[in-house]
Amino acid sequence: PRIWQGHRIAGLTESFDSQKEYIVLEKLWKYNQAMLTLVKRAKKQLVIKPTQGSWRTRDIGRTICSIIGKKAFIQCAKMLKSLDLIFIEQLLDMQEKQIITWHYLKRVKEKSSKGKVPIWFKSIENQMITNFDTREIKQDLQTSSTNKLALISQRVKVSEDKCKLDWILVNNKENEPGIRRVISKSKEGFHTEKWLISKEEKVLQGFRKQNSSWVLDMTQSSLKEIRKNNIDLERTSKREIDKGLYSLEHASLTDTVYINRLERDYIKKQRFSEYCDGLLLNQLDRNIETDQKNSLIEIPTRNFIKELEDTRSAAEWRMLSTRTKRQHIEQTHWYKIEQAAIETVQALISESERRGKLRTSELQKYLFGEMYKEQKERREGYTQGLFKNTVIEELINQSLTKREADLALNAQKLEKRTKGQDKKKINRKKRKEKAEPQKNSYQKSKKLPNSKEATLQKVKDRKKTTNRRIDALICLDKLLKGIDDSLVEEVWEWSCLSLLVCVFLQSEK
Repeated sequence: PRIWQGHRIAGLTESFDSQKEYIVLEKLWKYNQAMLTLVKRAKKQLVIKPTQGSWRTRDIGRTICSIIGKKAFIQCAKMLKSLDLIFIEQLLDMQEKQIITWHYLKRVKEKSSKGKVPIWFKSIENQMITNFDTREIKQDLQTSSTNKLALISQRVKVSEDKCKLDWILVNNKENEPGIRRVISKSKEGFHTEKWLISKEEKVLQGFRKQNSSWVLDMTQSSLKEIRKNNIDLERTSKREIDKGLYSLEHASLTDTVYINRLERDYIKKQRFSEYCDGLLLNQLDRNIETDQKNSLIEIPTRNFIKELEDTRSAAEWRMLSTRTKRQHIEQTHWYKIEQAAIETVQALISESERRGKLRTSELQKYLFGEMYKEQKERREGYTQGLFKNTVIEELINQSLTKREADLALNAQKLEKRTKGQDKKKINRKKRKEKAEPQKNSYQKSKKLPNSKEATLQKVKDRKKTTNRRIDALICLDKLLKGIDDSLVEEVWEWSCLSLLVCVFLQSEK
């Protein structure tokens, strides 16, 4: 079977000993070891003649390799083997005058015809066909004999499944073929459709015959129809123009909303106070109102009005129709959008110049006003229960920030954790001593620190820290007495923290 397979791939009608093209055969028989051994023997002039006639192909004809060429044949050898094609006569009809189509070939071989037509099949068509409409072959290649190698499609029975409506080829009484469709099926047979060809000639409206040619009829009836068609075309064109203008207006309106939102975001990103933000936003709204009252804008839907609630109320927009005043919008609308943006930017610049004055006034309120009292109460909430000395509480209320208070809380938490861990370690040691008194006898000699002594040391340390901080306050009083009263209020809040930190570090050292 491997020798027969090699002959079929190479398209050989006889044994390969007569052909001396061993390079082409080695490429085709790359994975056929039996044929490769025969080729090696043939190169050394050792001929092995077949004893069976099954190796040879009994049919005779023109091979496909003779028309395509060797290079193309090597590329399409596997496809030709799968389709069982060797001779060109297999691609011709019974009379050898026409070439079958690729679709018909795949149907006969019971394979799907999806995909592109291969290159080797196109090359055969270009070399042999004269008229692609009729698919006739050149006269030199035609023969008068019948083609015995022609492919014949096998007849398929109509399926018994009633859901499938098959198409059938039927011969009439006059032996003329006709295609029909199955309508219904039963066990006895099936019913098909039948179409009758009508040979009546009808003239199209608006035309008349003149000197064996058809010409437009320019009578009153035909002209009316033409006018109606023209009117319909004008209406459709107007609708398209209206849609285009509406899209332009909608785009311009969305641009104004986008600009206003950007300006608001620009103000909020400056991180002013609430009072300063309110002034800037009110000024921006005034500029927008003065510009939009003179402009003509249409708001078509309620959903679009909801989008505008972020910038301003929808009542400020003027609801006007754009049909009568379309030209005015086209001329002035885009110019007004740019003008509105310029005015708002100038307002921002003028307010930014006043920014320094506003911030200084707010700092004074923050230092000596109600804001200072509110922050003082918040600080007292952080520091309650941490220290009991009245002198230290006053110092904390004046200078301790949130960050320092958080650090103090974290320090207390760490102390509590360390105490709990020490107690756990002590309990573990006691358990081990009870369980293994002989092995851990050396641990009994060591004495644990007395809890009373530890508490006394902590009290002494606290007294030292309080004395140091009191000394720091006395130093501050001496420093402030040497400074004028006018500078005390300004320097107190800004420099108190830095001075205290320096003094605390020196006292703790």
